[in-house]
Amino acid sequence: MSLRTKALIALLFIAVLWGTAGVVAKVLLRELSPFVITFYRFAGAALLLSPFISPYRKPVRFWVRLIPLSLLNTCNVLLFYFGLTTTTAVAASIIGTATPLVTLLFSHYLIYEHSALKERIGILIGLIGTLIVIVLPAIERGQQLIGYIR
Repeated sequence: MSLRTKALIALLFIAVLWGTAGVVAKVLLRELSPFVITFYRFAGAALLLSPFISPYRKPVRFWVRLIPLSLLNTCNVLLFYFGLTTTTAVAASIIGTATPLVTLLFSHYLIYEHSALKERIGILIGLIGTLIVIVLPAIERGQQLIGYIR
């Protein structure tokens, strides 16, 4: 199997994994608070990944940079779970399609990273598709497909 095929299979696996994240989170939120879910998620990840990082000594500056970034990610996940308490999994997924645009903008303005024309066109196509999913049902039937906010 070629490296390209392996990469495509890995990307498909990740898409399925992330595609089910909202639904799994909604099920978990029936019984647990967002704080508890976030704790278990990161504790499990730490246990799974610790064998891969423990044998390597890292300089202090590595940890000084890693810890604040890790805390930002923790806040991101926690806010995702809190958001899911007030909306549907489908709405959360559709809102999440803004992630590539936000990444593009932040990487351009904060770290001066340039994006390829293909990347910008891909993000634009994705956003147009999202807008069609959100707006078209509202125009045709007067209702929204993305769900509701309680």
